[in-house]
Amino acid sequence: MSEYKCIRCLKCFPIKSRLIRHLNGKKVCNVVEQGKDVERSKLIEELKNEPKKSKKMKRNINKNFKCDRCTRTFINSFQLNRHKQYCYGPDLCIWKAKLKFKKENRKFNRLASMILNLIKDTYLIPIQLIQIKSNGTYEVYEEGNWIIIGKFQLMEGLLKKIAEFPAFTSKVKLILTEMANTITDHNILKEWENKKSDLCKYKRYRFLYRTLFEGLCNGITDPDNILSYSQTIKKREAEIIKLEIEDQEDINEAKQQLENKKIKAINDWKEKELPQMLKKLINDLHDEINWRYAVEEIAHLNLDQQEEIFKIIEEDENLNHQLSEIVSAVHNFY
Repeated sequence: MSEYKCIRCLKCFPIKSRLIRHLNGKKVCNVVEQGKDVERSKLIEELKNEPKKSKKMKRNINKNFKCDRCTRTFINSFQLNRHKQYCYGPDLCIWKAKLKFKKENRKFNRLASMILNLIKDTYLIPIQLIQIKSNGTYEVYEEGNWIIIGKFQLMEGLLKKIAEFPAFTSKVKLILTEMANTITDHNILKEWENKKSDLCKYKRYRFLYRTLFEGLCNGITDPDNILSYSQTIKKREAEIIKLEIEDQEDINEAKQQLENKKIKAINDWKEKELPQMLKKLINDLHDEINWRYAVEEIAHLNLDQQEEIFKIIEEDENLNHQLSEIVSAVHNFY
């Protein structure tokens, strides 16, 4: 560690600023025997004009981490992995990449889903060879460089490449080839992309083209947006379970509403109709002609209602002496 010494008093300081502060102090330092009597202002000027010392220290760096795609080397794995995110090597080209396709994705019934998964496994995972540059413009990796191309050129190249996939039938290859050859006609493409048009010359290709292009854009943004066959099945199962739960909740809600209506109807009957019916029965019991009909009506009531009527009879001065007879007649009615 370097030190800064005052040539007047020979006192040492770790940094230059402290020596300057020492020389600028109100109290002037004394000149010792081995020191030099130099004016403080001159010493301060010399220190300020002194060139700055470089803080960088030369050291031997061992670059032991080499990229297996190019010739560059790095001092640690972090720098190497960061470099590999953007380096695909000078020999890698999007149009020369070998098409990859998982066997499970052949179970798809829709051609668009099969093609999108083929694009995902070949051009988006694990190395993404297509990037969105701006609206309608894309970048593709060709032999060490990112090349800017338009969406029509991108779709034409991808369709021609996918048409070479041996797993597809001759009919599918013919459809993809015709689409790729026709894609140079921008007027037809505008018809394909126009969702409101019903007069498209290539109407059978329009939906497939639009589905592929929209799925490709979503896949470039995030490859996980393109679902494999197993992921699609899991998603559908989750949706079915969700619908079943919602249906069950609707059924339970409907049952609860019906139960609430029943309870409300019973309460309304108890509050409005039951008192009138009980009053009529009591009046009939006072009449010898209607007495038997009243007993019959009481016998058809449930036990709680019968108990309520018996209490009313017990409290009635004109009928309380007939309570045991009425109860016996009700119980023996059947």
